[in-house]
Amino acid sequence: MLSDGARTPEELEALLEDAFILSDAERVISLFEPNGILVSDQEHPESPAAFTARTFSPNQEAVRPASTRILATNDLAISVGQGVNLSRRGPDGSWRIAISVLKWPPTHQGEI
Repeated sequence: MLSDGARTPEELEALLEDAFILSDAERVISLFEPNGILVSDQEHPESPAAFTARTFSPNQEAVRPASTRILATNDLAISVGQGVNLSRRGPDGSWRIAISVLKWPPTHQGEI
């Protein structure tokens, strides 16, 4: 039985984009592995919870992940576009993000 993750890497990307558009912090967090990290444009790696707390506010412009190509093999997938997401299929069969870089390449060298 699948939990909060997605059935496929493509579905994971669609769910993540929807959660960002809706500024649904709980949903974004649920799409990451428990120890997953997220790197935004000019920041160091942080947890999805810290990122959403900092960026999902009425005064902030929505950040939208945009992947254009997804490559998968076995239980690993990488999606590449404006950013890069590395996701894994867990023991329950659901896909979750382990590492997300929202903008690639980073604005400042050495940030990641």
